Amino acid sequence: MVYNIKLYSALTYGGLQDNGIIAEYNPATGIHTKKADIFSTGGRWPGSALAVCNGKLYGVTAEGGNASGGIIFEYDPVTNIITKKYDFIANDASGFLPRGALTVYNNKLFGMTEKGGADNVGVIFEFDPATDIYKKCDFVANTTGNASFARLAVYDNKLWGISYYLFNGPAGGTVFSYDPAVNVISPKAALGTIGLVSHGFIDLTVLNNKLYGVGGGGANGFGAIFEFNPANNLVVNKFHFTNVTGKYECNLVALKNKLYGQTDKGGNNDKGIIFSYDPVNNEYANKVIMSQNFGHLSLGSRLTLFNNKLYGWNKFGGANGQGCLFEYNPVGNSYIKKTELGTSEVYYPKGKLLYYNNKIYGTASNTLNFNPNEKSIIYEYDIATNLYTVKVTIPKEDGYFYEQGGVIMYNNKFYGVSSYGGANNDGVLFEYNPVNNSYTKKYDFKKQTGSRPYGKLAI
Repeated sequence: MVYNIKLYSALTYGGLQDNGIIAEYNPATGIHTKKADIFSTGGRWPGSALAVCNGKLYGVTAEGGNASGGIIFEYDPVTNIITKKYDFIANDASGFLPRGALTVYNNKLFGMTEKGGADNVGVIFEFDPATDIYKKCDFVANTTGNASFARLAVYDNKLWGISYYLFNGPAGGTVFSYDPAVNVISPKAALGTIGLVSHGFIDLTVLNNKLYGVGGGGANGFGAIFEFNPANNLVVNKFHFTNVTGKYECNLVALKNKLYGQTDKGGNNDKGIIFSYDPVNNEYANKVIMSQNFGHLSLGSRLTLFNNKLYGWNKFGGANGQGCLFEYNPVGNSYIKKTELGTSEVYYPKGKLLYYNNKIYGTASNTLNFNPNEKSIIYEYDIATNLYTVKVTIPKEDGYFYEQGGVIMYNNKFYGVSSYGGANNDGVLFEYNPVNNSYTKKYDFKKQTGSRPYGKLAI
């Protein structure tokens, strides 16, 4: 995240006792600084993104603290002071083991704990950083189910989520709302009542004031698309997958009143399908049957919507067997392999794509499994000319993209981190200038000040 034209992050490891740190990077000077040790708060191992509230940064740790149940901490970037705001108490009904990022709503912080509450299945908590007042609302095993590890979503002045499963009653997880005004969790719909199961990573997609997702199970055991209507709390199966249509859970993308997705299995070749679904007319259509030639295995989250077309990476298949970048245009139902991977330059894409100046940029390596002797690249794809170009080849000492979460744009330059490579093989923070095609390693991570960063920087 950015505060006062600087980048801040919480690193899970590094610092005193390897408990994690708050780090600052100044793009203007190229200086990376450890600002605070999580160890000083008594917590350890922050595992989620920071949240900004009234000019200060907040986060949680699932372990540590005076009561060994985790903490809420506050970091003031102006004074460089990190403060423990709240101790969760292990094995206490007030809630402990907070997971996931905090949600800011009405200048208060909301989150969930894995344990605690009357049934020890977790709580939703509210914390006011101005007054240090903490209150919670219990999940109930036989009505609401378990708290999840996800960030709560704000919708219609309430917070929404999906619990993992129910102990007594319909299994499968429950769509719930939480009303902060009255401190009540309300179960809205159990996925088990329609034969589905939430495995904790289902994304809900909003289309025409309804929520859609893909659950496991269903009539054929291959998953199904479901619809939840917040107006009447009705959840219904809309379409059951089969071997022919594609199968298993995947993410959905909304485009022009239809939902699109790509399954990893099913179809004539059992390599997945790109499909469309019209929930109004209940019309499902196989759009592209994936194959070894077309490429396959999207890993469920690779589709990206850009300029009314869908772009994604297949991890395997294609001419060289190492995957491809593809474009799918619903107008005309055209599927085009834009780039074949598997050359000496690059095999496996890493992280999310970045659109800049009508071109696509990304990072990749030429090995599927960790091999510190291999190389990484930044590549460019020009949609207009269909030209793929390796912009820079990066030696291991300047960063290794075995794990890399994508890049961000800041002042017309790209910034990102790698989990490996660099002087200490603990990762680097790098800058890429697309104007002059220059790659610069800005900082070498090391265990003493935080190591092995992963993910995408935030602005």
